Amino acid sequence: MLAVVAGAVAACGGASEHEPPPISGERGAPALVVQDDSELLYASSPRVSAALDLLKRSGVRTVRLTAGWSVLAPRSRAERRPRFDQTDPAAYEPQAWARIDRAVRGARRRGMAVMIDLAFWAPVWATEGDTSERPRSGVDPVLFGRFAGAVARRYDGRYDPPGAAGRLPVVRGYTIWNEPNLSDFLRPQWRDPQTKRVPLSPHSYRRMVEAAYPAVKAVQPDSLVLVGGLAAYGRRGGVAPLRFLRELACVDARMQPLRRPDCAGFRRVAGDGFAYHPYSTHTRPDRVERTAQADDAPLARIGALATLLDRLATDGRIDSRLRDLYLTEYGYETDPPDPGAPFDPPLAARMSSWAEAIAAREPRVRTVAQFLVRDLPARPGAQREGRLSDWQSGVLFLDGRPKPLAAALPAPLHTEPGPPGRVRIWGRVRPGAGRRRVRLETVQPGRAPRVVFEGRTDERGVLELTIPGAPGTLVRIARRAGDGWLRGPLVDVIPPGR
Repeated sequence: MLAVVAGAVAACGGASEHEPPPISGERGAPALVVQDDSELLYASSPRVSAALDLLKRSGVRTVRLTAGWSVLAPRSRAERRPRFDQTDPAAYEPQAWARIDRAVRGARRRGMAVMIDLAFWAPVWATEGDTSERPRSGVDPVLFGRFAGAVARRYDGRYDPPGAAGRLPVVRGYTIWNEPNLSDFLRPQWRDPQTKRVPLSPHSYRRMVEAAYPAVKAVQPDSLVLVGGLAAYGRRGGVAPLRFLRELACVDARMQPLRRPDCAGFRRVAGDGFAYHPYSTHTRPDRVERTAQADDAPLARIGALATLLDRLATDGRIDSRLRDLYLTEYGYETDPPDPGAPFDPPLAARMSSWAEAIAAREPRVRTVAQFLVRDLPARPGAQREGRLSDWQSGVLFLDGRPKPLAAALPAPLHTEPGPPGRVRIWGRVRPGAGRRRVRLETVQPGRAPRVVFEGRTDERGVLELTIPGAPGTLVRIARRAGDGWLRGPLVDVIPPGR
């Protein structure tokens, strides 16, 4: 059956020579991006195929993959830089390319776009002597730019690697590094780590962008190159995202130009959009954690981030295209399997849909995200504050069983109190195109489900209306599939303040 489905996709125009769909969605209907390097790059071929099939069925527009510089580079642990053409894809490790090639070909055959993260870690020889397991201190921006150009060249739609099965598909989306405002991914973060008065990482990152952005554009002028990729909180010695963004644009808290050596010769920050990770890992998505600082910006403060980007663009500090927000990571860990996670799987699915509703109401948001297809295994002896190590925010449990999110992802539904006796609905049917058939059902204990609405979404697949109900009402969305209906999980109406 899988072979038949794959063949049908190819016959319908998913072949590599065709242009991928646009990465961004329409206003009020952001496109969905999913990342899971463990499942899409490092799993077996059958697992990769099954994961991509699941994403296709779920209406995922774009798959995000990491092109790990240190994984691809030759002799990445050497302190002295080897002699090779750093702009030539053939000079990098073929086995490492093969994993990315497999995922790119598989996504494109299924009609999905691909976004490649030009990211961690750096080869030792491209740092200021960082010989740690994860080199990221003092990354050389010039060398990074050459690597970015090599990745763009491999996936320009014309590259035919030696020994491969024909030309590689085109990739039109790239992001420059991952969470550079955290010390986990880029160091040093501060000139004065103890007092944290003078950030360094925004200025190091700006030099990386100044090298990588033109390198990609020189190869693929029509590509979408995103900058930022910031984490929502400046934890673990990092720089809070709004502070990072101001420093990246070389302005202070009053939006006045910074008079600092790091900003000498400042030029407007280039980019085609701003990538962001607005995680609300410990709270519901309309809340900010109690420990948040003024310059932290989880999803509940997405408007503050959009306002700052607008101001910086208006003042000429950043390219006007950086007003557009691309949310490229988001997700909720669940208990089970992690006993320290704040939400069980049904509630995590509820939070995910709610988060999408919040993001869709911000007109600057062009994509939303789900981080992980499958839960990651906990590493022995590496718990985080009593919790499991790594991430358990997948659509599937580690053993492959679906979480409620698997049913919610194709048709997210958010409910909230409306006028007296009414419930306000925001829903989305992701697979398909145009106006999609949909039902809304209310469910009460001991009673048969009641259909309170049957009709069609708008052209974007979005449904917004009110239905009879009150706090405590359970609602689910059902989407038409062949001769039947596929029903999503039950969603309660969460009263304000709960």
